[in-house]
Amino acid sequence: MSATMPEEASVSTFARLLRAALVVYWLAMFAASHTPRTPDLLPVEGGDKIVHFSAYGLLALLCALDRQLRGLMSRTSLLRIAGLLAIYGVVDELLQYPIDGRTCDAFDWIADVAGITVGLGLFALQRRLRGRSTTPG
Repeated sequence: MSATMPEEASVSTFARLLRAALVVYWLAMFAASHTPRTPDLLPVEGGDKIVHFSAYGLLALLCALDRQLRGLMSRTSLLRIAGLLAIYGVVDELLQYPIDGRTCDAFDWIADVAGITVGLGLFALQRRLRGRSTTPG
């Protein structure tokens, strides 16, 4: 038996838990944005944009961590995650149009993309600080 067996098992368990958290979080985001409008989470000017920025930033970070833990990180992974989530943000905004109290707002999408960029930037920064490149191994 390998000395790293328990460590590999704990990484595998953590990877499964992270994947479950990612799926639950993404489903919760979808559900929240496709129900009739509720009171603002942040009742301040621009609070809605802060929520969009934060939600998509965390989603991007979770996607990148999931990919890393599954050993699938490559030089283009962050760009692919950013592209996928930016497209998802557009689709999410368009699907809100027919929902009572919701609007399709380009500024929401801009906040989504800004959050994605910062989330992935923080992921890349922590990898660099830990001495790891974006390639596996």
